[in-house]
Amino acid sequence: MKTNLSFLILLISTICLFLNQDVQAQRIGKYKDRIDEYRRENWPPERNYSRISLGYALQRIFKKHTDYCGFTISDNKRDYVPGDLSKFLGRRDLRTKVETANIRGGGMLYYIFNPDDIEKPFDEINFMSTRVFQSSSVSDPFEMNPDENFDSFILTKNCSGYLKAFLDAGIEPPYFAFKKALETDGKRESTVVALSGSFISPMKTLLEANDWRTTEAMMNLWQFYRNNAGMINQAYYLREFEGVMVKHLSTAEDNFKIEAEVGMNVNLPLAAKIKGNVGVGRTNSTAFSGTDWETIIYADFAGRYTKQSLFSRLPSPTDIKHYFQAIKPTFQQARDFPLMTEGAEHTHYLTVEGVPPNMTNNFWVLDDVLSGVYDGQPTLTAEPFQDEDGTFGCRFIVRGRPLSSNFSGPLAYRPGKLGVAYTIRSRYPVGGEYISIKVNEEIQTSAHPIAILSQGEFDLKKREDRRFAFQWKFVINLEDEANPVDLNLKPFINNLVARRSDSKVDILLTGVEPDPQRRRYYVTVESLDTYPLEKIDDTNMVNYNLSMDVHLQSKRSAARSIRPVKGILSFPSIKPDPAPKQEAKAGEPISIPLAPTIESGKTLDPNHPILIPNPNGKQEGGN
Repeated sequence: MKTNLSFLILLISTICLFLNQDVQAQRIGKYKDRIDEYRRENWPPERNYSRISLGYALQRIFKKHTDYCGFTISDNKRDYVPGDLSKFLGRRDLRTKVETANIRGGGMLYYIFNPDDIEKPFDEINFMSTRVFQSSSVSDPFEMNPDENFDSFILTKNCSGYLKAFLDAGIEPPYFAFKKALETDGKRESTVVALSGSFISPMKTLLEANDWRTTEAMMNLWQFYRNNAGMINQAYYLREFEGVMVKHLSTAEDNFKIEAEVGMNVNLPLAAKIKGNVGVGRTNSTAFSGTDWETIIYADFAGRYTKQSLFSRLPSPTDIKHYFQAIKPTFQQARDFPLMTEGAEHTHYLTVEGVPPNMTNNFWVLDDVLSGVYDGQPTLTAEPFQDEDGTFGCRFIVRGRPLSSNFSGPLAYRPGKLGVAYTIRSRYPVGGEYISIKVNEEIQTSAHPIAILSQGEFDLKKREDRRFAFQWKFVINLEDEANPVDLNLKPFINNLVARRSDSKVDILLTGVEPDPQRRRYYVTVESLDTYPLEKIDDTNMVNYNLSMDVHLQSKRSAARSIRPVKGILSFPSIKPDPAPKQEAKAGEPISIPLAPTIESGKTLDPNHPILIPNPNGKQEGGN
């Protein structure tokens, strides 16, 4: 009986203990709920910034961050800026006076302002898309200047980092926010990136580069003035400013980039982070690309830090004209026929890097062409080019036929090069000014085609009545690499002359045969007069000066080059006619030679016959 009673007492005690623990758990749960409800109602703390302060300007971007993190805070009077942001601002704080601009960060630093805009607060400027300067040479929307004289910082915060910032400041977020933060960070769907410090416009870099980037900027400005004549001599750009640029990342790809290149939940001086991991003096990291940066400008102007001092005047049409007058385009010769030759159209090229593609065709004309080089006005063609390395610009093609007078006369007196000079200028003026590119180059010349007459070969050509004409075969060798001759056509040859100081020989051209493989012609010349064979003395040749003009048809054009060639024509001597025979007159005695006598004591030599005079005029031999 006692045993049963003890068990009953123990059972009742155990039940009471469990009931008491459950009551305590319920009480703890209710207490936690009340605490969490209190934190929901009081987190984040209420905002107490003026509308012109930095703290107020940052509210929208961090409110957007809490929505993406799933914190669901409906009270718009809360201060959504994390408490540790003061470390990010250097000598400034959240109450610093600022101005915001209704334009993304990239557009702000490319925007073209007029004098009235400069006098207004940035949030009162009516920004227009047509006044945002365009440049393909800069991919980043801005450059950072972590100068030692300026405070520059970088901050990144995901959802967990956002909550930790409040905990570090002694403000506890509600419990549910931590669960939501872990879920969102796992998906990498929300991060705030902010940069503070001194910002420099890429336009300053472009205008000071003095290379193809400056050329592109000048050309784009020229086009801007042409479309906005009222902005001529009235254009300015925001060269630099101190402030904050901030943006929200909502895609996993962008969050991966910022985490890999900068880090997550960092709040460090920019010089240390950017110089070490991104690049000295410039945010050339892909994490900083894009134009979706909100721009906040410190407006605590005082001393040398004035609003007007942040702007610089953009080059005027006169400044642009002077810039291009100092440009020296790259001169390029044609690969196939670089030399200037007679009769053939010559082509050379000039390239200017940085000229936009839409400012090439039908944009330029040729002017002020130096006389004495071309036969008439050469032509100009402009076309865009882009190399494999991304370099782009305009290629100017100049074509013209050289003056034939530059290739006349002896080879020794022909010019080895010709100086060409002209101006490539814009077709239309802007503000009364033209873009002008001066060209002054020397082009090598060639006397090709050159015709050289070889020594002729003499022969006899049989004619009627057993008479013979004299024939010579010559070879005309050509040098025409720089100006090829069309050897499929026979050349026209005239002014064929063979003479010496005291006489002239009448000759005619009887044949011309081209040899394209050897680059030569075979020319046959014959005498007009004919001679009997017995009167031709080819052992005593007399030299005559041979000359002719050879008209060579160009293979590259319809032009013909006249080349005088000279050589030696060796003419045989002609034997004189024999003297006429003398006959006896009637009544005159005929003298008959006496026969030789044979001396006594001598015998006749059988090898030397005795000539006996014959009255009929013939001599007969005898022993």
